[in-house]
Amino acid sequence: MAVFGVQNINTDDEITHYQVGRYVSCNEAIWRIFSFPIHERHPTVVHLAVHLEDGQRVYFNASNVAQRAETPPMTTLTSFFSICQSDPFAQSLLYSEVPSYYTWNASSKKFQRRKQGDGVPGHPDVRSTCSLGRLYTVHPKNDECFSLRLLLVNVRGPTSFQSLRTVNGLVCPTFRAACQKLSLLENDTHWDTTIAEALISASPNQIRTLGVFTIRSGNPELEVNEEIHNQALILIEDICYLMCDSLLVKLGMPTPHRELNEAFNRVLEREHCVTNEDEATNYPTEFLNSLDLPGLPPHNLQLKVGSVIVMIRNLNQPRLCNGTRLLVRKLMDNVIHATILKGKFESEEVLIPRIPMIPTDIPFEFKRIQFPIRLAFAMTINKSQGQSLSVCGLNLENECFSHGQLYVACSRVGKPSALFVFAPDNKTKNVVYNNVIK
Repeated sequence: MAVFGVQNINTDDEITHYQVGRYVSCNEAIWRIFSFPIHERHPTVVHLAVHLEDGQRVYFNASNVAQRAETPPMTTLTSFFSICQSDPFAQSLLYSEVPSYYTWNASSKKFQRRKQGDGVPGHPDVRSTCSLGRLYTVHPKNDECFSLRLLLVNVRGPTSFQSLRTVNGLVCPTFRAACQKLSLLENDTHWDTTIAEALISASPNQIRTLGVFTIRSGNPELEVNEEIHNQALILIEDICYLMCDSLLVKLGMPTPHRELNEAFNRVLEREHCVTNEDEATNYPTEFLNSLDLPGLPPHNLQLKVGSVIVMIRNLNQPRLCNGTRLLVRKLMDNVIHATILKGKFESEEVLIPRIPMIPTDIPFEFKRIQFPIRLAFAMTINKSQGQSLSVCGLNLENECFSHGQLYVACSRVGKPSALFVFAPDNKTKNVVYNNVIK
């Protein structure tokens, strides 16, 4: 490319160099002659307002100040409430889903149904596109507005601010109280509910074990009568020491009265990770809910009675450890009643609570309170190591990539007739370290 221009006194004028050196190719020239679009944005992103009742921004002048104060203009949030009152389809949507089915008319300040797009099954008058809705972020220190935004992310079809604060027919005094009733915010009530659900059918030993999970993960304030519950505290401390090598005093709990021996003189420090609330504006709740990270259960964990699940955390070794497979017997909001399927503790019934988990392999910290399990339709070869199965199906569409993996997979059963292998062309590679066969 050649640059032609008049010599300038300033030889470092980058703007002039760019202007005189710009080159228009044949393709770009034809593109501009036919007036084709030079660039576009896809998909369309619609910013959605988040504000408290009568807390929206209003522009006015001296002539219309009274009128604007009496009837402020509609925002995307108040318009969302309006269409939920009159449109049955809108009542099934989250706030962030509205731009996919409705367009925002900036002049009339209203949402209108889309006239173009793909049809929605069961709703012949509704059209959908790939447009996205993004709520403005709110800092957690702005407590009520942050709670309002959290409700908008999770509650479908609210018709007003009061409707958003209504939980199970009761109107909560604040948005934060509504979030707490819906278990959207972490507090000790979660652990109280966990224990209350377990009391329905669990044995005393299971409840004591669940109490250790509560102390280790949530560290709530518990009222303890020393005379009556001293023996229970001793049993809980024994379990707690086996599970996390810590005494109750290190976990913020009362110490039982007994003579300490050498085994209980060990003092080990626990590291607590605290999430940075200043990062909440950079990583909104709906983005965190969409993350599906290795070693972490999904935000939307769909289970039913009879599902086979696998542990992804060490809760109570050696009973409940990473890789233990269980069968769901009973589902509650905060506790899963399950039966261990294999191993030394086969057929033993256990309780699995929701616990806070913080991943360590991402550039920011966040906490997810969820059951430490995943559905166990299948497991990796490494995860299956050490387990004995009655029947095993081996999928080798993706070949083994390390030494000994094929052997580990095939040795999960005791007889060849119990092993079923699927491999393309009935062939696969057996990866062996070269030095082994030399």
